[in-house]
Amino acid sequence: MPGIVLTVAQAAELLPLASQQLGRAQIQQDAADQKGIPERWDVQEWQEIVMALQGPVVHGVVYVS
Repeated sequence: MPGIVLTVAQAAELLPLASQQLGRAQIQQDAADQKGIPERWDVQEWQEIVMALQGPVVHGVVYVS
């Protein structure tokens, strides 16, 4: 599956937004888990997005797969 290519500046701009969304998803997932509610807030997916936005940088761009 092909990914996307971002400049370092684009990745740096998106990283705080993705990190914020990860935090929100984790809070919602924790609350659902504590109440025994079978909900899925895509925490793992947001973790993967955050990690992808952090690099690696190759030839001045970030490859996000």
